[in-house]
Amino acid sequence: MLTRALLATLALGSGACASYPVAPPQLPPTVAPKLASDSVAYVVGCDPQPEPDGFLTCEALVSRLAIQLRDASIFAAVLESTPPSDSNPVVVTVRPYRYRPYFFTPGHNPAFALLSLAIPFWWSEPVGYRFALDVAPHHDVIEVDTTWKGTFVMWGLSSILNIAPSRTFESAYSQDSKRIRAAVGLGPEPHR
Repeated sequence: MLTRALLATLALGSGACASYPVAPPQLPPTVAPKLASDSVAYVVGCDPQPEPDGFLTCEALVSRLAIQLRDASIFAAVLESTPPSDSNPVVVTVRPYRYRPYFFTPGHNPAFALLSLAIPFWWSEPVGYRFALDVAPHHDVIEVDTTWKGTFVMWGLSSILNIAPSRTFESAYSQDSKRIRAAVGLGPEPHR
């Protein structure tokens, strides 16, 4: 009987034990008129190279941004390679920024997950992206910065915190897709 009650508590508590900050409004768009709907983006690397501080390498930052750009549905295709010389691509260059991988956060630790049913845990970290778009054929370089800092809360009663207008159940990842679309001047993401 106690086991069923514990499992029910864990199941109910695990679904409502996160509170994410609401991202601040994105800066006004400057890119959209220059992007064609069939543009292909090539994420080519980092400039300058990130400092070796135990966080993500340039390859990891490139991969992470490419995945986010695909999910944001801005370009017809997003490739992690050098563009061919006979095309007019959009070249994306990652600007280094501080990012702590998810597996370094308390939310990745199973012990914290169990304890968070009764004890609140919170941590603050930067999220978002910094990159440059080099839009062919005129090679207009546009800097895009969607970085922001938020405090994440993991607690069994965190749904109470989500009543506040500055809190949400929406993850930082899905908020970043919206912020990138807003930064390049596109509206809400189309339904898939």
